[in-house]
Amino acid sequence: MLGKYCSVYTLHFLCISLILKILIVTLSCFLTSYLSYIIYFIICIAITDLTFGCTKNRFLNARVDSSNKAVLITGCDTGFGHLLAKRLDSKGFHVFAACLFPSGEGATELKKSCSQRLHVLHVDVTKDDSVKEVVEFVKRNLGASGVVTFPYFTPYTTSKYAAVGFTNALRQELNIWGIKVISIEPEMFKTELLNLQAIHNQVDPSFRNLDDSLKDDLDENFANSFVKLKDCFLFLASPRLNAVVEDLESAVSLVYPDHTYKPRRNAFFLVSYFFVMKYFQESCSSFLPHWFWNILIKSKEKRMIK
Repeated sequence: MLGKYCSVYTLHFLCISLILKILIVTLSCFLTSYLSYIIYFIICIAITDLTFGCTKNRFLNARVDSSNKAVLITGCDTGFGHLLAKRLDSKGFHVFAACLFPSGEGATELKKSCSQRLHVLHVDVTKDDSVKEVVEFVKRNLGASGVVTFPYFTPYTTSKYAAVGFTNALRQELNIWGIKVISIEPEMFKTELLNLQAIHNQVDPSFRNLDDSLKDDLDENFANSFVKLKDCFLFLASPRLNAVVEDLESAVSLVYPDHTYKPRRNAFFLVSYFFVMKYFQESCSSFLPHWFWNILIKSKEKRMIK
């Protein structure tokens, strides 16, 4: 498999090199021969990396044989997990759909709409014993079945950065055994995790349970201000959940999957996200002074803190 991937990449690089070789003749009239070859090589590498995705989709788009493949999916009650379980079942995979509420609406729908290859299991991922039970169940049945930062979202943001770092390190560690570790890094999508009413219902109890010392430092309208700030961020959440499910399916079923997928609602938003959120946030922050960013944040904080 690796040999074919390398062959396609090398052929793609040679084609790009040949095209650019024709164009580089023009540069040779203005630059020294040595400098021209350096520029030529840099441009070849850059364009090869930028365009290889199209070649990969054309020549390395083979799918694995789903008839003898099993997939364990957590969080199948709603959202991405629920949709992915349906999608992979329809593609012929043997699916173990782990649900927190195995008798709930989501699990019941899976049982009714999917084939007998799909098994609904109860699992609470916050409890080790529950996870171990599911792992043992899957082992017993395999023979039969075959990162953007936001202020005041610190715990959520750090967990995502940690997940990316974990998968990147794990990918290198498990590569020796031929195990692929793939990271799915979507933008904000409108799943039950972002249910506005549910989040609103959690805010007041959370603030009521704060230590008295923290309550003394916060304005009485802090909770309302926090909710408004949160609503501003969640307003842009995309309803196109299938964009994520398609990348999840590719990660599972492609013979040559990418090591990272970043689902976005469309190509325009993908470009906007890369240049605005990534470049502006990470690169520009190193050029502009810290006081500039402090003013932006503190302009909001002044209305939230006593």
